[in-house]
Amino acid sequence: MNEINTMDDNELKFIIEDLDKEWEIPNGFFYKSRAGIMDEQGYLRVIAALEKGEKLIATCPEEKHIDRDFVKAIWFLPLFLTWQEDRIKANGFPVEIYMGQWIARIEQIVESILGSP
Repeated sequence: MNEINTMDDNELKFIIEDLDKEWEIPNGFFYKSRAGIMDEQGYLRVIAALEKGEKLIATCPEEKHIDRDFVKAIWFLPLFLTWQEDRIKANGFPVEIYMGQWIARIEQIVESILGSP
């Protein structure tokens, strides 16, 4: 039986852990977004983690598979953040920055990693 080539779990483990922390109360970026709060430092942490993952994926041979846990950690992010637009707006934060820059950048990185349909 042929073994499926997968990415080194150790390298992605820390990126996944960093992203998982962003769901935590009270300081996680995703938690704050759900509460309608724009958190620039949290956003920058998420971008840093995603960019690390993007660079790691870009250096792997095409025949390698992306770690399933990494895919689970990132595929939903743009959609989840889009759903928070009304909460962000209701709290008086600039939706143009949240939607037009932050989510667009996250979506761009996720698409770069996973590809587009």
